[in-house]
Amino acid sequence: MALSASNMKHTEYYFLLSQDHPELSYIEMLSMLRMIGRGYFLLHVEPGLAVARLSFPIEDLSDITLAYIKEVGVPLYMGLFKNGFTPYTAIRSLKGFFKCRSKINIKIYSLGRRRANCDYALIIDEILRNQKEMFGKDLEEVRNVDNRSECPERLSIIVGNTVVIGYPIATRMKEYVEDRKYMKKEDIAFMANICRYLCGKEKTIFDLFSGYGYILDELCARTSPRVVVGSDIDAKKIAVSKRIVRRQCIFDPVVADAMHPAFRRECADAIISDLPYGRRSRVYSSETLKLPILFLNRATDLLREGSIVILAISLDQFRMLKNFIREDPHYRMIFFSTQYVHGSLSRVYIALQLIQK
Repeated sequence: MALSASNMKHTEYYFLLSQDHPELSYIEMLSMLRMIGRGYFLLHVEPGLAVARLSFPIEDLSDITLAYIKEVGVPLYMGLFKNGFTPYTAIRSLKGFFKCRSKINIKIYSLGRRRANCDYALIIDEILRNQKEMFGKDLEEVRNVDNRSECPERLSIIVGNTVVIGYPIATRMKEYVEDRKYMKKEDIAFMANICRYLCGKEKTIFDLFSGYGYILDELCARTSPRVVVGSDIDAKKIAVSKRIVRRQCIFDPVVADAMHPAFRRECADAIISDLPYGRRSRVYSSETLKLPILFLNRATDLLREGSIVILAISLDQFRMLKNFIREDPHYRMIFFSTQYVHGSLSRVYIALQLIQK
């Protein structure tokens, strides 16, 4: 769902991260915090959960759709499993919260470490008991006392090495139904989010291996205006991309060879591409492994200093590219993160910045 956190005055936020893709969700969180800017401090990090303190409140996240981050919210209580602490202790300390509403949707997340230490049924019973103390026995007849954002309808209880009880201000899509052959919908959303976080708004973004335009379509689904340029050597794919890419941004599709891009110099603020690898490369050879290096050498002319390059490549391609980046004075690596795809194929997402022309 789209995110809105207007009128919030909180400076601490929890991030419920994907346990299936811990690296990707963590990178997505750090990139989001970097985009928000002005300083942050991580209070707690464990697989599946992070809590951050910001130097300012989050005012608006309406331009963001989460990919691998499951939920962003405001913690009402956080406590470690020690000295007899239980989730019920935390719930008893939140009696004031139940003054807001007589009905609250509760979601409990287990991070797999403390499942035996808490009984979910007892947690719910404790919450109901506290509500009855506030509203009386007949909860059905009690109307909501306050419908402001400070009194949300939903409560999340996250049980890991620590217990976090809070309410969400942002959740990702329920499920990604569409499943493409080479890259899933959430993978596309992840790349688009990273591009959004690192590049900012109103930028000119190129995809020189755009194919059917799914990555650019995801970028254009954001509310921020931008220009996106897609090029591919396959004219049929470019024709289809004209129907796929949404019109929230200016879209310019071009039939062109990515290794010989026919564009003027320094016309792009960012390049985002899913390069051919695995079965898509058709021929597995040394040329395929060198493709990212050749691509970066060609793309340098299109980019301005400070521009961002976000690529999805194979693990074998990354091994060769990593050595190139160490010796190349033009690019610096912002981050990389791996993802298992299937069989012997692993994908690597890498973000680079052009620091010197």
